[in-house]
Amino acid sequence: MVCDPGSLLNLLATGHAADLIGPRRLLLGPLARAEPLFIYEDATRVRRLCINEALLGAEGVNAIGTDMAPEEIAEAIRLATRMGDAEAEAVAIASVRGIGIISDDVAVGMAAERAKQAHETTLRLLFDWGVRQPGEAVHVALASLRARASFVPPSTDRLRSWFMSNST
Repeated sequence: MVCDPGSLLNLLATGHAADLIGPRRLLLGPLARAEPLFIYEDATRVRRLCINEALLGAEGVNAIGTDMAPEEIAEAIRLATRMGDAEAEAVAIASVRGIGIISDDVAVGMAAERAKQAHETTLRLLFDWGVRQPGEAVHVALASLRARASFVPPSTDRLRSWFMSNST
């Protein structure tokens, strides 16, 4: 699956990225790899952790960088009028290669739905993982996502009320 930078950040902020992703390998496009991303080390929000290959490895996340073919670049340019550049890049890679995408971006979700692409969000992965976990583990993961990544789902997200009632 391709993962956009914001969702990679959100997955890591839960403290359970490897569990949420499972055995899947994440593909990160050139912009996702180049974008300077960080999460807070903990809820005190004092120390920042740079998201890089070392952190991904330490968190057990199987992620590799990928270059883009010319048709992927052309598709990303076309899509960039409706979403951010890194998100357009992720959608283009997923679309051209016929693979799924992980993104919390509303425009990406709409594009994936129109293209009938497999699409996951951080909250959907957390919800599915949480069904198999003790209640406190889910609460801690959601609170960590909120504190470490300043995450609040869009009002249109079907799991927003679940997140809001379980993340504080």
